Amino acid sequence: TGRAQTQLTLGAVPGSNKVGVFVFGLSGLPPTFTAIGLGEDAPGDSLAPPPALVRPPDSTHFSVAPEVLNMPGGVVFGLTNQITAFVFDEASNPVRAGTVVRFETSGGGIEGAVRTNAEGRATATLTTAEPVPVDGRDTVTAETDGVGGAVLTAQTQVLFSGPTVVRLIQPASFAVVPGESQAFLFFVGDANGHPLSADTHIEVSAEGGTLTGQTDVTLPDTQSPDATLFSVLFETPQTGDTPSMTIEVTSPNGNRKAIFVSGLIRGIDEGGDTRLPVALFVDAADSVLVADGASTTAITASVRDSAGNGVANETVSFSVSGGTVDATALTDASGLATVTYQSPVNPLGVPVVRVEARTRNLVAADTLQLLGVRLLLSARPDTLAADGISQTTVTAKLETVTAKLETEGGSPVPFVTVDFGATLGALSEPRVQTDVTGHASVVYTSVASPSDLSGVEVRARASGLDASKEITLLGVQVLLEVSPDTIAADGNAQATIWVKLQRPTDRVVIPNGIVTFETSLGTLSSLLVETDSDGVAQTILVAGTDAGKATVSATYGVGLRKQGSVAFVKGPPTSIVLVSIEPSAIGVRSAGANETAIVTFEVRDDRGNTVADGQPVLFRLDAPDSVLTPGLPGVPPIFIPVVGEELIGPERTATVKGRVQAAVRSGTVARTVRLIALAEASFASGDTVRSIPVPIAIHSGPPDLAHFSVAPDTVNLAGRVVLGLQDTIRAYLFDKYSNPVPQGTSVQFKTDGGGVLGSGETNANGQATAVLFTAAPIPVGPNYLATITAQTIDENGYEIRTQTTVLFSGPTADIELTGAAADTIRQGRLFIADGDKQIVTFSVKDITGFPIMGGSLIRVTSDVAQISGDANFEMPDVRSGSTDFSIFVADPSPFEDPALPPKRGSVLIRVLSRNGNKQYVFALRVD
Repeated sequence: TGRAQTQLTLGAVPGSNKVGVFVFGLSGLPPTFTAIGLGEDAPGDSLAPPPALVRPPDSTHFSVAPEVLNMPGGVVFGLTNQITAFVFDEASNPVRAGTVVRFETSGGGIEGAVRTNAEGRATATLTTAEPVPVDGRDTVTAETDGVGGAVLTAQTQVLFSGPTVVRLIQPASFAVVPGESQAFLFFVGDANGHPLSADTHIEVSAEGGTLTGQTDVTLPDTQSPDATLFSVLFETPQTGDTPSMTIEVTSPNGNRKAIFVSGLIRGIDEGGDTRLPVALFVDAADSVLVADGASTTAITASVRDSAGNGVANETVSFSVSGGTVDATALTDASGLATVTYQSPVNPLGVPVVRVEARTRNLVAADTLQLLGVRLLLSARPDTLAADGISQTTVTAKLETVTAKLETEGGSPVPFVTVDFGATLGALSEPRVQTDVTGHASVVYTSVASPSDLSGVEVRARASGLDASKEITLLGVQVLLEVSPDTIAADGNAQATIWVKLQRPTDRVVIPNGIVTFETSLGTLSSLLVETDSDGVAQTILVAGTDAGKATVSATYGVGLRKQGSVAFVKGPPTSIVLVSIEPSAIGVRSAGANETAIVTFEVRDDRGNTVADGQPVLFRLDAPDSVLTPGLPGVPPIFIPVVGEELIGPERTATVKGRVQAAVRSGTVARTVRLIALAEASFASGDTVRSIPVPIAIHSGPPDLAHFSVAPDTVNLAGRVVLGLQDTIRAYLFDKYSNPVPQGTSVQFKTDGGGVLGSGETNANGQATAVLFTAAPIPVGPNYLATITAQTIDENGYEIRTQTTVLFSGPTADIELTGAAADTIRQGRLFIADGDKQIVTFSVKDITGFPIMGGSLIRVTSDVAQISGDANFEMPDVRSGSTDFSIFVADPSPFEDPALPPKRGSVLIRVLSRNGNKQYVFALRVD
């Protein structure tokens, strides 16, 4: 996913921990992240708010502001500015120290996350670098988490002002009339119209006249466009020198000097005006170059007339105080003349080079800085193992050099490409750009060699400078031993693989080296093993169950490999065991069931391991040739010959991975046969290796009438009340041997009452089901039974049938009180004496006297008496009986003290049923 992760552990001292991130080969300012280490509050610190007063950040109290509003970020990289987020809660109090604030910037670079201090401030460092905002306005965004995880956002802007630009605004050209005054409005800013950074000094001077107004200005730290416009008043005498005005700007954004000469001359061609070049500007494309004899930049001169238009075909002369430049150039149609400047070779550099352009009586100048440079190369460590994996970091440092009082001091040279190379081995990158610290690093990887290699060199070249560093590679020898070299192919036997890493010249061992093990057979206990202090790595080879030769390889680094071998061997057969029978039983031939059973045996040696492939095995089928039948009275039993015609195949085969298989096919007789496997090998005693007899049952004939039955899941349905009730009808089919008939045997169903699904097929247990629905025709009295018939075909092709019945019960009859006290109860004269109880009987049935449907509920309750017995009864699923019920009506508070007067109340009997709900209420008194 393009992500790289590491872990930072903070130190023991509270404060800011900064982490820089560098990616080889990528330019731009590396991002910097900050983790704040917080100290513990002093005991009893009254300034720390109690937990109850600490509230989350509030959106209206969250803001961000820069320390510096305007930076020359379009000119100079590496400048820093402090951006502070102010985080308060809704009560305007600082949030808890350590609250995380995340920063983003549209230009340059900034720390990703900073924690607030005790004052609710989180300060991040903004650094000028790529990317530079297109319009020069850098937007810095601060985010933090508010109530419920809401993200709060605040923004501020910092100007990345560009190179200095000077031009006249009104009038657009410099022209004055002798003896008159002229006001001039001029612009000093960058190409985006922004003001220059703080401490910019603007000085305006005049020749052939006098100036008043903004002639000496120092800019504050501002973003206001008003700080780009300045005005002066130029006054000229009637006679004197040609008027000119010079605007000189000294600024962190770059120094500029513009000279304007009046182009209006009277008295020529009958008082007409002649337009001449009146303004000259010169600009160096790069303000800083490296003094390496190769760095170049473009120098452009611009020649303008009094109307501000470019003057073509003007010869411009160029000169520099250091380095070389084309002597002259003609202006083009836009008034521009461009030449190429090349830096001198000077390791100490030249602080400032003056670039001067001249045409006619106009002079303009610009400056650029030349930096001396030196290239330093280091490799840590510079001695590696010749294993193809050991690495070292090779770092080139490019720094400027200045000479002062015979001492040297260097500043980093960022964003310069360094070319790397090596005489042997590999580098992670061939070309890397220096970072803001002037460093460019690559990773060198050694080559694999069993002998020492000296004189390996890595090189770096940048800005015409070369540097080299020698690396020593120490040879590596891999030694391998196996013990023992022959083990049983039983899946358990083991051999030890021993590897030692050492240098061949002085036999110095190599600890902490990672050895990779591989094997062609068996398994290894460890695939990656680190050598110990003696340079030794060990692993265990566990044999597989296949015979053969295991080739074991040990690899260290890249290309350093050693091999050994271990033989896996098998013993002679000593036993044959049953593995599986699939299926466990088969059907007689032509019965529609599976007729073939696959029997798998495993042949093992005296250790219980499988034998080698190719061991011959014979199969024999043991089946009875007659059946003993009981005799008739006075006649003894006799044996009747039986020919089942069972088949076995193949009769002879050989082991594959220690196993063999035989297929047994049924005949025409249902019985049990036995399969025996024999290995063609003998013990010293002459005994043959054989398996135990494996019984195989042959059954599953067609349906038999004596083993054919049908039954419903529910015997009582409210079919005379509700249509659409369902009942599952199950048919049970077995053959004459009492075994389930073949799965899929078809059964037909029909009924003389309601409706039934017409057919079903048996499952593996010999069961077929159909659904009975209550519907027309409704069975009639006196029994109201629906008769369901199941039909199938037996082994002779004859139709066989079996039947069952289901009661279609009618509507629930009125509840009737029964027993000797029924009349008394009906008349409401039931009295329960203090502490006494009374049995009450009643009947619940349908209108024809049959039980109502199973699952019906009988609920008996009273507002004055205690009810027990059949007071909470669920009807069973029956076709008869279960129509008479009884309850006990008792005094709920016997022998109360003091005695209470009798209470009048009632008893409610309710019936809830698919046959229909009924209820009965009778009155009573309870003492």
